[in-house]
Parts: sequence; C-alpha cells; structure tokens
Amino acid sequence: MNEDHPIAAKLARWTERWIKAAAVNERTRTRWMAFVGTPGTGKSHAMRAAWGFLRTHNVDLWKLRHHSTPPSARFAVWSNVVGLGEGAWADFEDDVRRSAFVFLDDVGTETDRFKTGQPIERLRLVLDLCAAKWLMISSNLTRETFGKGFDARIESRLQRAAVLDMTGAPDFRASLGGVR
Repeated sequence: MNEDHPIAAKLARWTERWIKAAAVNERTRTRWMAFVGTPGTGKSHAMRAAWGFLRTHNVDLWKLRHHSTPPSARFAVWSNVVGLGEGAWADFEDDVRRSAFVFLDDVGTETDRFKTGQPIERLRLVLDLCAAKWLMISSNLTRETFGKGFDARIESRLQRAAVLDMTGAPDFRASLGGVR
C-alpha cells in the first residue's frame, strides 16, 4: 500500500497508535477503532497487520505485565460470522469473550445477503461483549450510513469508536495489477 497518499498515511498512523495502546493496555478514551469508507483503501490490510502483530506478541505483552494473562486476538470477516450455524456461533461468542483484541472485517457487507435481522442482533451482541475490549472494525459503510445499514441500537454503540473515514483514498488494489 502506498503511504504517500495522506489518507493512507493517516491510516498507518492510527493503526500504529491503536496497536501501541492495545499492547500496553493503555487507559484511553476509547478502545474501539473503526476504519470506514470505500473498498480497496487499505482498511482490511491495516486490520490484518494489527491482528498479526498482537497475535504474534501476546506472550511478550503478558510478560511485560500489561495484561493479566497472554491476551488472545480474534479476527473474523463479519459476513462469514453472520452465516455461522448455532454451534459455530456459540464457539465464536466464546472466542470473543476470551479475547482481549477483537477484529471485525467488512461489517455491513452482509446486509444484502441476510434479511432475517440476524446480522443486526449478532452485531449488537458482539459489540456488547466487546464493551471493555480492544475492538477494531472495518466497513464500507460510513458513520453517516451506519444507521441505514443497521439500526439505532448499533449506530449508538458504534458512536464510542474513533472513526477514520477512508473516503477519498484511491483504490490501492488497482495499483497491484489485478492481484486481490
């Protein structure tokens, strides 16, 4: 990803700051970060980098006494989570409960696939489980369109997140020559 673009550089700075705060379990105004906006701007890339770092260094963070146990990190593509059967969903819930760091990628992309209301209820439950956790979310929805994609309860919960809107950043996938 080309960090020469000002929005991409901002994404890198925000991600690094969030990783550092999460790593030392810093007391901060919010533990939630949301990257929103158009596809291809690096949101998922940044999330996977944060997840990879925290997952790889969890024992080191525990040894530094920033966490009471080795903190686990759970990464999930939200549209896959919404489609889980009851048993697998219960396992996912348990993973979220045990994890110090939770990453939800592509929240909102499932709204066209599922008309049951289940995605909204599952997202509400996961957000409630993450109330005191480090949470990073990516979405193609913006803060202004969360209410249209979900409901007022989800929109209200997401207000606690620091939000970086990636709208206006170029599609970095195009510069990869068709590799996605």
